Amino acid sequence: MITRSMQHLLGLLRRTERGVVAVEAALIIPLMVFFMIAMLETYHYFRMISIVDRAAFTVANGVAMQKQLLLDQEGACTSPNNLCTYARLVPTLLAPLPREHKNPLTIQMLESCHSDSDARCQTQDDWNGAGWYQTWGKQCDDTGQCQEAAPWKGLDAAPPPSNKDLMIVVTVEQTYVPFSVSASFWSSLRNTPVTLQSHAFYRPRFDSIASLEVLP
Repeated sequence: MITRSMQHLLGLLRRTERGVVAVEAALIIPLMVFFMIAMLETYHYFRMISIVDRAAFTVANGVAMQKQLLLDQEGACTSPNNLCTYARLVPTLLAPLPREHKNPLTIQMLESCHSDSDARCQTQDDWNGAGWYQTWGKQCDDTGQCQEAAPWKGLDAAPPPSNKDLMIVVTVEQTYVPFSVSASFWSSLRNTPVTLQSHAFYRPRFDSIASLEVLP
């Protein structure tokens, strides 16, 4: 009788352990899958940011090395001093990211002003009293078509200007495309797509590019 009771008790313990393992697996496995997806999504997000940053700094570096800048949208857009060339180059620099943004590139030229009495610093183009005003700005799509760009109001990250200073600001935009597994999660957070932006600030090598020649 004692032996049979012990065997019955051991059998109950084995079944109880199997039940506990099943419950633990049901709790832990979904958490592990969630953390794995979260890690992949985080990697994907920061990878996209790094690619957008690289594209912005590459364009800004190329523009800053030119002696003269022009905008010829009817041309072949192959000259390194033509803004539409950089607009068509951006999708290549953003590869392998999908082309989800219509106006990925904005190029702006800033000139310094130091006096509060300077009329240029009191216009709507003044960027939060940072000592800069915009001389020209163009926003271009990936086909090379450009239009006037509105002044950007967030110049907190820009370096302070010096006397008679020039600054090229290149902004590259890319719509964030999450993994299909987590797409519903992102859409539940916000109804509008997430747009990644990168701003690159470069001082031009030659002062002659302060003006932009726009060809008909």
